[in-house]
Amino acid sequence: MAPCISDRDLRDSACRNSYNRRFGDNIESIMVTRRQRYCLSLVIRRWQGKASSITDDSYMELDPTWSPDGKQFAYSSDKEGTEDIYLLKVASGKEQRLTTSGSAEFAAWSPDVKKIAYQDENGKTYTVNISTGETKQVIESLNLPGPPTWGPDIKNIALAAIKTYSKRFREGTNQIYVVNTETGTKNFVDPITFKSLSNRNNSGPVWSPVGKQMAFIIESQLWVMAVDENGQPKGEPRLISDEIADSPSWSGDSNTLMYLSKGDLKLVSINGGQSQTVPFTMKWQPKLPSGKTVIHVGGLWDEVSTELKENVDITLQGNRIVDIQPHKKEHNGKVIDASELTVIPGLWDAHIHQQAFQSHYGSRQGRQLLSFGVTSTVSMGDYAYGAMRIVKKLNLENG
Repeated sequence: MAPCISDRDLRDSACRNSYNRRFGDNIESIMVTRRQRYCLSLVIRRWQGKASSITDDSYMELDPTWSPDGKQFAYSSDKEGTEDIYLLKVASGKEQRLTTSGSAEFAAWSPDVKKIAYQDENGKTYTVNISTGETKQVIESLNLPGPPTWGPDIKNIALAAIKTYSKRFREGTNQIYVVNTETGTKNFVDPITFKSLSNRNNSGPVWSPVGKQMAFIIESQLWVMAVDENGQPKGEPRLISDEIADSPSWSGDSNTLMYLSKGDLKLVSINGGQSQTVPFTMKWQPKLPSGKTVIHVGGLWDEVSTELKENVDITLQGNRIVDIQPHKKEHNGKVIDASELTVIPGLWDAHIHQQAFQSHYGSRQGRQLLSFGVTSTVSMGDYAYGAMRIVKKLNLENG
């Protein structure tokens, strides 16, 4: 996950998913997610100093986003079974569950800090009043839309969506979709004719804090376009940096952009010029099982034999199977009694979009796969950083 930036005093700051963020002029701290074995926890990492855990539990917590006044942040967690949005006040540590919809992700603060826009697993976009809890659907169900970003008038919301060529499935290009949440008027904005936003996940659009520009990624490069309060272009897009880029975010004064480039955090002026690499080093190590464990199973099909093996002991060392033998009563170490169950090799899901749906499903996704006996997946067409993160995690777990 890309980071969420706050300024020294946590003022003029916010973040959205992997890109819709604002950071202050004096950058000092960064919010990231720390992956443990089965969960994600939120961490604040200061440029000079050690990291501080904001959450540290066994649940999946995603997409922290600072409020514009820097006094609290929103994030999604499945601590009640499904991904919902929670608010956490920085000073007091007081937490509030904001949604109970069963799937709420990609929280985006309104500029006046009174509402949050979010999406559900069906691609619908909602707003929720923080004080009253009143929820309103403001954008129809779309095919994997990008996260929302608010306009300065607190009426318009923009996001990335497919502008289709026809009614045949999903042929089209990724463009900026702007919706007035009060009147319901909507339209597509094509920043560059016949060209597409790189994707709908971390390519913008991201409205600047002062509301006069949008940042976005086309052909893996960072662009900025002047817009009015309704998100309509007021000039031609400008190329800000010619290096590979994604996940753009704005400084509080709208004069600087931060983005990711090949895994590095970069800063660049909206006037262009040489980018600056932001130093950031933070390592994590998954917690792996250790020691010997024996699982006594009633039956074992090993995918090779033509007959079921009965009354078998499967010996694990750490997270590896090291031996399979007929059952014996005495064992040293931990023993799990599964004598009424049958074990088969893990199944493969040969076509899945794991990263695309993980934010909405949370840890339910893994539990559901395991409930069907799926232990390995082939994830097609996922976003680069998410896919590489999973590969790195698996490599660490496999030694």
